[in-house]
Amino acid sequence: MSVDGLDALRLVLRGEAFPFCGHFFALPKSNEFVMNSFEYHVPNMDKLGVFVGYRGHSERFPEVLTPGLFRANKQPSKEKHFDWMRRSRIASNLLKQRFLEHENKPLTDLEASGILQHHYVIGSTDMVDLSFDVNIAKWFSLNRFADGAYQRKFFRETTDPKKAAAETSCIYTVVVRSIGSIPLGGEAAKFLTPGVTLKWWEGLESLSSEPPKAEVPPYNLAPLWSEYPRRQKGFGLRGIYPSEIDKFGSVLAVAEHPFHPIFFKSGWDRIGGPEFTIDGQRFAFDDDSSSMAAFLFPERPAWFETAAAEAKRALELVA
Repeated sequence: MSVDGLDALRLVLRGEAFPFCGHFFALPKSNEFVMNSFEYHVPNMDKLGVFVGYRGHSERFPEVLTPGLFRANKQPSKEKHFDWMRRSRIASNLLKQRFLEHENKPLTDLEASGILQHHYVIGSTDMVDLSFDVNIAKWFSLNRFADGAYQRKFFRETTDPKKAAAETSCIYTVVVRSIGSIPLGGEAAKFLTPGVTLKWWEGLESLSSEPPKAEVPPYNLAPLWSEYPRRQKGFGLRGIYPSEIDKFGSVLAVAEHPFHPIFFKSGWDRIGGPEFTIDGQRFAFDDDSSSMAAFLFPERPAWFETAAAEAKRALELVA
């Protein structure tokens, strides 16, 4: 391998670049893009839409991106998957109706599934959570859910590097290709203001000299429409199956950033160090930030609690 190749490999391992279709793409050093979403334009190629998300794990788990439904400890099977699909369809349809009534928001299938995931209405789902804010990932990697509440994680290993490796807190930078975001023309364009491009899945307007057009949401990525993920800056990723099988080939790169205050002190240097800020409050890795759970997991509105109870009752009737 050439020196250039080695340099490229180092960039990939550090989560600063990724290869795709014979090209090498560097990620922006300071991300000023909304929701960490942006596009690459290469001559004679379709544009490449990319989302960069983060996951925080309080220890090294064997599965990084496998959704809860397919994790090995759940013993996934085709029968369990088909049963979940039936249950998910029932709960999602009810949720769509209630969201339209109370939030005036018509949910897509992916968004409804994401809400089921984030609020654990019917248990584990086929979606994995990512945040476009590395601070959120740091919080999750430094707080553990135990005995019904999030609690500060303590680093107890001081002598054995092997034991410390298992105890590290890990952040994962995940580069995901946006699949299925295609322009809509014809009649749809009549409803757009000339010179404005509307990206439905970003919820943003951007000035453009191109003819009016609209883009449908990707079918592997979706912002999760409820207060939990708004505060956690969460996205849902679909298409990962047991043993980290990537059905759509949408994950372009995954980089691990381990941190331990004794053995891996510099592990988070490339992602801003071990300090983080949430809702204007700044924390060091050894501060007790567990109280931020009240902000990240706010009380759900009464109508949502009612909808969740309705979904569970409906599932009991068809069990």
